[in-house]
Amino acid sequence: MPFVYSLAAECDQDTVLIVVPTELNDERSLFAWYSSALRFPDYFGANWDAFDECMRDLSWINERKIVVFHENLPLAGNLIAQRTYLEVLAYVIEDWKPGEAHEVQVHFDPRCKLLIDELMG
Repeated sequence: MPFVYSLAAECDQDTVLIVVPTELNDERSLFAWYSSALRFPDYFGANWDAFDECMRDLSWINERKIVVFHENLPLAGNLIAQRTYLEVLAYVIEDWKPGEAHEVQVHFDPRCKLLIDELMG
Protein backbone atom coordinates (compact mmCIF):
# COMPACT_ATOMS: atom_id res chain seq x y z
CA MET A 1 0.00 0.00 0.00
CA PRO A 2 1.21 3.47 -0.77
CA PHE A 3 0.13 4.89 2.59
CA VAL A 4 2.42 6.36 5.22
CA TYR A 5 1.96 5.14 8.80
CA SER A 6 3.12 7.89 11.12
CA LEU A 7 2.02 10.22 13.86
CA ALA A 8 3.29 13.32 12.08
CA ALA A 9 3.80 14.64 8.57
CA GLU A 10 6.46 17.00 7.26
CA CYS A 11 4.80 20.21 6.21
CA ASP A 12 6.10 23.54 4.96
CA GLN A 13 4.59 26.69 3.45
CA ASP A 14 3.95 24.80 0.21
CA THR A 15 1.84 22.10 1.91
CA VAL A 16 -1.86 21.75 2.59
CA LEU A 17 -2.45 19.52 5.61
CA ILE A 18 -5.94 18.20 6.23
CA VAL A 19 -6.87 15.98 9.16
CA VAL A 20 -9.80 13.71 8.35
CA PRO A 21 -12.31 13.69 11.23
CA THR A 22 -12.96 10.25 12.69
CA GLU A 23 -16.70 10.86 12.98
CA LEU A 24 -17.32 10.75 9.20
CA ASN A 25 -19.44 7.59 9.29
CA ASP A 26 -21.19 7.78 5.93
CA GLU A 27 -20.23 8.61 2.37
CA ARG A 28 -22.34 11.77 2.29
CA SER A 29 -20.51 13.33 5.24
CA LEU A 30 -17.13 12.18 3.91
CA PHE A 31 -17.71 13.77 0.52
CA ALA A 32 -19.07 16.98 2.07
CA TRP A 33 -16.08 17.26 4.36
CA TYR A 34 -13.52 16.70 1.57
CA SER A 35 -15.37 19.13 -0.68
CA SER A 36 -15.03 21.81 1.99
CA ALA A 37 -11.51 20.94 3.19
CA LEU A 38 -9.98 20.84 -0.30
CA ARG A 39 -12.33 23.38 -1.89
CA PHE A 40 -13.62 21.00 -4.57
CA PRO A 41 -15.18 22.76 -7.59
CA ASP A 42 -18.93 23.30 -7.71
CA TYR A 43 -19.31 20.48 -10.24
CA PHE A 44 -18.20 17.88 -7.64
CA GLY A 45 -20.86 15.15 -7.81
CA ALA A 46 -20.46 13.71 -4.28
CA ASN A 47 -19.85 10.12 -5.40
CA TRP A 48 -16.81 7.86 -5.63
CA ASP A 49 -16.07 8.63 -9.29
CA ALA A 50 -16.25 12.39 -8.70
CA PHE A 51 -14.13 12.06 -5.53
CA ASP A 52 -11.49 10.16 -7.50
CA GLU A 53 -11.55 12.75 -10.29
CA CYS A 54 -11.18 15.73 -7.96
CA MET A 55 -8.44 14.09 -5.89
CA ARG A 56 -6.45 13.38 -9.06
CA ASP A 57 -6.84 16.95 -10.35
CA LEU A 58 -6.45 19.52 -7.52
CA SER A 59 -5.50 22.19 -10.07
CA TRP A 60 -7.34 24.84 -8.01
CA ILE A 61 -4.96 24.36 -5.05
CA ASN A 62 -1.89 26.62 -5.09
CA GLU A 63 0.25 24.58 -2.73
CA ARG A 64 2.23 21.75 -4.30
CA LYS A 65 1.90 19.09 -1.59
CA ILE A 66 -1.37 17.84 -0.13
CA VAL A 67 -1.12 15.70 3.01
CA VAL A 68 -4.23 13.84 4.13
CA PHE A 69 -3.83 12.66 7.72
CA HIS A 70 -6.07 10.11 9.46
CA GLU A 71 -6.12 9.43 13.18
CA ASN A 72 -8.54 6.63 12.40
CA LEU A 73 -10.22 5.18 9.35
CA PRO A 74 -13.50 6.97 8.54
CA LEU A 75 -16.73 5.25 7.50
CA ALA A 76 -16.73 3.02 10.58
CA GLY A 77 -19.14 0.13 10.34
CA ASN A 78 -19.22 0.13 6.54
CA LEU A 79 -16.45 -2.18 5.40
CA ILE A 80 -17.36 -1.89 1.71
CA ALA A 81 -17.19 1.92 1.81
CA GLN A 82 -13.94 1.80 3.81
CA ARG A 83 -12.36 -0.48 1.24
CA THR A 84 -13.57 1.71 -1.63
CA TYR A 85 -12.17 4.78 0.14
CA LEU A 86 -8.77 3.11 0.57
CA GLU A 87 -8.73 1.90 -3.03
CA VAL A 88 -9.50 5.40 -4.34
CA LEU A 89 -6.81 6.97 -2.14
CA ALA A 90 -4.27 4.35 -3.23
CA TYR A 91 -5.10 5.00 -6.88
CA VAL A 92 -4.82 8.76 -6.35
CA ILE A 93 -1.36 8.40 -4.79
CA GLU A 94 -0.15 6.05 -7.51
CA ASP A 95 -1.52 8.31 -10.27
CA TRP A 96 0.63 11.32 -9.32
CA LYS A 97 4.01 11.26 -11.04
CA PRO A 98 7.25 13.00 -9.96
CA GLY A 99 7.50 16.49 -11.36
CA GLU A 100 3.75 17.06 -11.64
CA ALA A 101 2.11 20.15 -10.21
CA HIS A 102 0.95 18.35 -7.05
CA GLU A 103 1.93 15.52 -4.76
CA VAL A 104 -0.61 13.73 -2.57
CA GLN A 105 0.43 11.85 0.55
CA VAL A 106 -1.98 9.89 2.70
CA HIS A 107 -0.95 9.29 6.30
CA PHE A 108 -2.59 7.04 8.86
CA ASP A 109 -1.91 6.61 12.54
CA PRO A 110 0.13 3.38 12.83
CA ARG A 111 -2.73 1.84 14.83
CA CYS A 112 -4.75 1.75 11.58
CA LYS A 113 -2.33 -0.52 9.73
CA LEU A 114 -3.82 -3.84 10.80
CA LEU A 115 -7.36 -2.83 9.83
CA ILE A 116 -6.17 -1.41 6.49
CA ASP A 117 -4.19 -4.58 5.76
CA GLU A 118 -7.28 -6.67 6.52
CA LEU A 119 -9.52 -4.54 4.32
CA MET A 120 -7.13 -4.48 1.41
CA GLY A 121 -6.22 -8.17 1.64
